[in-house]
Amino acid sequence: QLRDNARFATDFITRLSVQSGFKDVAFVDTVNQSLFSSTGVTVDPDPPIFGFNNAVLPTGTDPIGAASNESRDGNCTAAEGTACANGSDILVMRYQTGSTNTDSALGGLEVDNAMFNCAGVPQSNTPTSSTDVIESILFVGISQTTKEPALMCKYRNNAGTSWAPTTPLVEGVESFQVLYGTDGVVPNTVPVAAAPLGTPPTAGQPDSIPERYLRADQLTVAGNAAATNENWRRVRSLRIGLIIRGAAGSAQDRNAAPAMTPLGPAFAVSTDKQSSFVQTPATGDGRARQVVTFTVYLHNYQGI
Repeated sequence: QLRDNARFATDFITRLSVQSGFKDVAFVDTVNQSLFSSTGVTVDPDPPIFGFNNAVLPTGTDPIGAASNESRDGNCTAAEGTACANGSDILVMRYQTGSTNTDSALGGLEVDNAMFNCAGVPQSNTPTSSTDVIESILFVGISQTTKEPALMCKYRNNAGTSWAPTTPLVEGVESFQVLYGTDGVVPNTVPVAAAPLGTPPTAGQPDSIPERYLRADQLTVAGNAAATNENWRRVRSLRIGLIIRGAAGSAQDRNAAPAMTPLGPAFAVSTDKQSSFVQTPATGDGRARQVVTFTVYLHNYQGI
């Protein structure tokens, strides 16, 4: 079961996250260059992918409002268990469905249902503007049914007016960590402007190739929302790390509490809470655990 959960989590997160940034051809547009005829373009639209480091998803009508999603390290309570104690991250993805096929014999009212939300439900609503997107959130919480930590989903599709109830996806996930492969981003710094179209990029300018992995908080430029959004639009890949636990009594050595690094030893830093897993109790709890680490390349351009 532990291995099954690991395989499912890897496959599902990969398939879900590669949708990030997909836009209906009718709305593909940037601030400086119109690639297609489009409507509903905003000056500084929300980035297709972003997240929060060491955060707990708040309740309320706006679960991804920046004001309520700062790092919660100092506010962990016993009720949160390992989901909060290990500083799990929040990953937010935005994307659209494809446009209707106006030449279809069925009347041109359908889409191909290829895009789905984090609950696995295909989305069939046609976007009406460039900012009309599907929103899916992955985070760690406690399942109200089993009382086990789990990878959770919360979503709002492009026709909805409110967020759907939280859906548990993978049971036993104690730690969910995300690093962002960035292109031309210096931590917490206003990014260098991209090279003009047709001009080769120079040092510091984005060239579509990620050169460093950063935490979500390192993409923030204090007091500059536009620069922060631009940093997020330069994310080209994701490095995902999970710690998944098995049932009680599943470990061969019930007193073992081995050190675990969900993102790999190279990313284990003593000052970064997310880079290593802290087992509670430290003397072992009789559960088998597995580290799952993988990288996802984002196929869609994130700067639109």
